[in-house]
Amino acid sequence: MNRKKGIQLNMLYGISFAMLLSVGGCANPGKTGEEQGKLETVAVSAKEDIQKEETKQEVHQPVHVKQTETSLNVSELENQAFFTDNVFYDGKEVRLFVLPADKENIQVMAAGEGSAFGKPGDRRYEGELLFYLADAAGEEAYLQDTDSASYSLNLSNEPFTVRKVGSQSILQIAEIVESNGRELTLFVLDQGLLHAVSVDGERVLYASTEKVKVVEDLYLQTYLYFNGEPLGWQFQTYEWHPDEKKLSLINERELFIEDEWKEDSDWYGEGFADEMFDTFKGLIDKWHEIDSYVDPFPYRIFPDDLEDRLKNGYILDEQLKVGLSMTAYKAKYPLHLGEYEAEGGSYFSYPDGQNVFYDDYNGNVYGIELRGSYYKDTTSRLKQLLGEPVSDSADYPISDEDKEAIAGTNYDTGDILDYEIDGYHVKVEYEGEEVISIYLHGGG
Repeated sequence: MNRKKGIQLNMLYGISFAMLLSVGGCANPGKTGEEQGKLETVAVSAKEDIQKEETKQEVHQPVHVKQTETSLNVSELENQAFFTDNVFYDGKEVRLFVLPADKENIQVMAAGEGSAFGKPGDRRYEGELLFYLADAAGEEAYLQDTDSASYSLNLSNEPFTVRKVGSQSILQIAEIVESNGRELTLFVLDQGLLHAVSVDGERVLYASTEKVKVVEDLYLQTYLYFNGEPLGWQFQTYEWHPDEKKLSLINERELFIEDEWKEDSDWYGEGFADEMFDTFKGLIDKWHEIDSYVDPFPYRIFPDDLEDRLKNGYILDEQLKVGLSMTAYKAKYPLHLGEYEAEGGSYFSYPDGQNVFYDDYNGNVYGIELRGSYYKDTTSRLKQLLGEPVSDSADYPISDEDKEAIAGTNYDTGDILDYEIDGYHVKVEYEGEEVISIYLHGGG
């Protein structure tokens, strides 16, 4: 509180105290009730003004963003910043400003300079960055003590992104290092200060896209593209450790073109490798287009009421039941991963992990399959939910000769648990403790 405001507050306190004395009977006893009421109103108003002034001063205290003594006025930063956004930690809101350390390093790409790094007319910057944080209602922003790394940025491609992960905000800075390569530098806001994020001990997250999906406020997913040997994509999923401010790789899934697909055309058919490449490319496109679509990795658990759901003819969505119209469901939920042919009909694959089989003749759903690749639950856990099966194919093992004969065919599956649940037939495919799929069909 400065001296001038202190004097003003003392004057207000003096006025309210004098007025309260008057109300308490020390003033002129000749005052009327109406006059006394006016004095009370003024006293209350003065007290409210004092409280508002104190609250206002508390809001502007910059303690939790003041990492260094260097500060700039917010209005000045708004004109200089490459990027500004509101970021959060533990429910608190802070303003972030990202500035060039040397604005003379901003250049415009000339004609003929187009490449993977940008096109003519794009604004580029090479050099260090400065990060400032300010209270949401503050007038001063404070320089953060971060690393002095140099960045090569295409400013026209919006290289800065803020994502909310749990109660924290993560700033991403994307650098294009080659046509299929990105280096994503990450910073997290914690306790009001900006900290670098470690990615498996590295300073950056390597990817082939600027897009990173946040899953369940705990996981981050992106992918790499390989244009050679191997050819294809690799999804990578990381777990976020907020206390340690780091990401650790927990899952990889490869969508690579196998050499044998190209070499053994008699078995796989002509053009099979090209078809698979297009299929994989389609999944990548869907991953970009559909926010809810996550490449499979085990992070979900089966619902506790799974048996009751199966009794009622559905698995995840009560709007999607065996026997209902596929056309009606597709009209309500048009976003799917693709339509494929199946024995006796066709099926749609949905982002939630369900494959929905329907009759080509009447258009009704006759089966629903839930892919187990999204689930971390075990076969033992599933048996706890559903009870003992009618049969288990593991009790009737096939010979090694038969295994070799069906290897690589549609009959090369895991073991099967069979259930009969209120007129519905449920097949659970599994390998050891890994649940591969749950297939529901039949019923009235």
